[in-house]
Amino acid sequence: MLAKMRHFVPSDVLRNLYFGIFYSLMTYGSQIWGQYENMHVKRISKLNDKAMRIMNFAKYNENPSKYYKNLNILKFHDIIKLNNYLYIYDHFNHQLPIALLDRYEYIHAEHEHNTRISSGYCVKLPKSNTIEYGIHSVTGQASRNWNYFNVVLKSMKLHEKSKNVCKEIIKKHIINSY
Repeated sequence: MLAKMRHFVPSDVLRNLYFGIFYSLMTYGSQIWGQYENMHVKRISKLNDKAMRIMNFAKYNENPSKYYKNLNILKFHDIIKLNNYLYIYDHFNHQLPIALLDRYEYIHAEHEHNTRISSGYCVKLPKSNTIEYGIHSVTGQASRNWNYFNVVLKSMKLHEKSKNVCKEIIKKHIINSY
C-alpha cells in the first residue's frame, strides 16, 4: 500500500498512512512479546526498515536510520524502550491496576547513603535466575530502560515532568542518536 500511495500523496499523508496501517499493527502488544531479539522481532524490524525505504524512495540496501530521523519515527526496539519507561512512569504515578503497583521501588528508598544511581531516581533491578523470564521480562527490561534514561537525561529531571513531556524528551533523545 505504501509503495503505491507514495507516488500520489505528499510525505505527511504518507507518514499518517504509515501510522494508521503499519505502526498500529506493529506495536500492538509489542511490549509483552518484543522485549528481546528473536526471529519474529528481527522480521518486524526488517519490515519497518523496508517501509522507511519505500516511503523515501530509497534503494533496498540503503541504511534507513536517516529516514527514521527525517520522518521523526522511532525504530521498533526504541518504541519498546520508550513504552517500558512510560510503564514505570505510570507505576509511580499510580496509573496502573492495583495488581501491578508493588513491583518497583526507588533505590534511594532502600538506604540512606547517597550514590550516583540513587541520586538519579533509579529503581531496584528485580532479582532473576533466568534469562527469558528474568532479564528479558517486562519487569526487568522496563527497570533497565527507566534507569538508563534517568541517568543519561539526569539534567532533565524526568521524574518531575508530565508523561507527555517525558515522552517527547526521550523520543527526541533517541531520534538524535540515529
